[in-house]
Amino acid sequence: MPEVAKETFVSPDDFHAQMQALKDWGYTPIPISLLIQAITVGAPLPDRPVVITFDDGDISIYTTAFPIMKEFGFVGVNYIVGNRLASDGFINTAQLKETIAAGWEVGSHSMTHTDLTLSPNLDWEIFQSRVDLENALGVEVTTFAFPFGLGNESENIMNKIRAHYSAAVGLGASVDQAPGNQYYLWRRPVKYGWDAATLGSYLPWNTPRSQ
Repeated sequence: MPEVAKETFVSPDDFHAQMQALKDWGYTPIPISLLIQAITVGAPLPDRPVVITFDDGDISIYTTAFPIMKEFGFVGVNYIVGNRLASDGFINTAQLKETIAAGWEVGSHSMTHTDLTLSPNLDWEIFQSRVDLENALGVEVTTFAFPFGLGNESENIMNKIRAHYSAAVGLGASVDQAPGNQYYLWRRPVKYGWDAATLGSYLPWNTPRSQ
């Protein structure tokens, strides 16, 4: 069973409260493919759109986050490490297919979850993960998540990701997404112990639309 780092662990109660708050505040979770379409060619977005992503593929995403989000009619994006698909404690192929059937999307989180800036096998880390995921799941994998948020300052790494993906996601505090950061879309990590009010303090809207 993999260990979930405490700073990235969200308790089921906190997660449910956060999803309830997003619903109350009028957010609509969208697939990342729709965000990319809006950025690149234009697409209508709902009021208060948000993309909810999960990295690494811990089994708790399937056992806890997925049913809670289904309760609210929300969709998310799973960024999966290629060599963990058949590993104990991680979400498996059948479970991922269940999330896909419910409207979720799947992206690559590299082959082994290594720091790309230190890897001698960049092509394998970046591309083979996509190949394995597509073969296992029968869907197109078009986005990439940088392990640890590292690698975007390397032109070599960025060129390889641009060659194989339509967009990539990293870490950051901005809510502005545009063609200029299409290959390092900003994501705000949600931390251990955050209640709904703390989450709301980092969001552009944290009151119902009627207020």
